[in-house]
Amino acid sequence: MKCIKCDEKSTYKDLCKFHFTKYFEKKVKTTIERFNLINKKEKVMVAASGGKDSMTVLHILNKLKYNVTALAIDEGIENYRNNTLALLRNYCEKNKIKLKVVSYKNWVGHTLDEIIKKTNDRPCSVCGTFRRYLLNQHSSEFDVLVTGHNQDDEAQAVLMNLTKNNIDALNRQGPMSGKGNEQKFTKRVKPLYLSSEKEVMFYSSINKLTIDFNCCPNIGRSFRLRLKRSLNNVEVQDNINAKEHIVNWFIEYKKTISKKDSSKVSIKLCSVCGQNTTGNVCKACQYKERLAKCL
Repeated sequence: MKCIKCDEKSTYKDLCKFHFTKYFEKKVKTTIERFNLINKKEKVMVAASGGKDSMTVLHILNKLKYNVTALAIDEGIENYRNNTLALLRNYCEKNKIKLKVVSYKNWVGHTLDEIIKKTNDRPCSVCGTFRRYLLNQHSSEFDVLVTGHNQDDEAQAVLMNLTKNNIDALNRQGPMSGKGNEQKFTKRVKPLYLSSEKEVMFYSSINKLTIDFNCCPNIGRSFRLRLKRSLNNVEVQDNINAKEHIVNWFIEYKKTISKKDSSKVSIKLCSVCGQNTTGNVCKACQYKERLAKCL
């Protein structure tokens, strides 16, 4: 079957590799403009892991001539993160992009693998807390922090917060968060917000941005994975664009929320480290204190 734009063989969405690349990059650019996510004058830090999503958004932003720096968090997951970091280092060196790597080992004294072997904590809970903390801490001198969350990720997050009745977290979701918010919180944006995981995967593959698409070995223990599988089954079995519909619903829902109602949680500064928290001591510092006692 031929590409709808030329005589080349179609590969995905009835487009050849060249025209799919053009289509996808335009889609990301349109998302940035629609939600006013970034401008060329801003210092942009990209949360990069070396996976398909972060490599895709880093590649496109660099191609669009944004002022980007990459920040990688090395959790210390054996036979996983070291492979993606090697890919990321090579890409950044080749494209003259500044790269900063921060590890759990240097920050808290232990890798994630060591932590979950010694504690009963769910790996995603610990990792998510530490990752958010380090991203916030090391992006403080930048105007924007970019993450590679795609449409599938966002649909899953909406359902996770709805099923857990976490309305405050739900209301803070969206293509942009943190703008005009509390001190020490860098604006976070998601240029892949309207792009499906399949589109991202195909783009990263044909542009040779990733070696493989292996998932974190700890994801099998997560609630998110179960929701992801359920949504995928709905789309396949019932032929419904469920994830796209959920995200589009959420965009309309956000319009009904006033700024006053969008975040009912009072933000304070952690008494230990000075970073943002909803209590007196942030969750990251609480974890660190517990780890110091049991590791």
